[in-house]
Amino acid sequence: MPKVRIKAGLTNVQLPNGGAYKGGDIVELTDDQYKNLASSALGDEVLDAGDAEKVVGSTNLFEIAVPVNLATIADGEVTRIKPGFAGTIVGFSATTITAATTASKTTALNLEINGVNVTGGALTLTSANQTPVGNKTLASAITSGNAFTADQEIKIEAASTTAFVEGKAALSVLVKAN
Repeated sequence: MPKVRIKAGLTNVQLPNGGAYKGGDIVELTDDQYKNLASSALGDEVLDAGDAEKVVGSTNLFEIAVPVNLATIADGEVTRIKPGFAGTIVGFSATTITAATTASKTTALNLEINGVNVTGGALTLTSANQTPVGNKTLASAITSGNAFTADQEIKIEAASTTAFVEGKAALSVLVKAN
């Protein structure tokens, strides 16, 4: 059964098992409880980020989720991820944590591996698709240039940004370990 750690500083976090927890608590959940929590906006908000979380029911798929304040996204690098193992990127998505309500805001995100763009995987975030909370926006299909080594970094980059005023999303990179 998967275990999750609640982010530091949080109190009275209600989890699918019916319990209330505080920052630093380690909680064991059933596979179904974990799957429902990890795929929700709440999961990215309360779970400790850092290490990749294993995708329930899989032996070699990992979802690496990074919460991002949309108002801080500008053209250029958004964040870097170093999985620490060799593999391939198989998916990219964003899940709304806090809605973006100011109209006509957008950014185009893409992935790079050690400075080289992945082919496909374009993810456009807009004020329209970053509402309501829990909405999941998928990137285009990733078609090539998606293999990485244990020493390489995956970078998320932004372009054509019309600055958001508010909102928060979890940017998730789905990777398959070799």
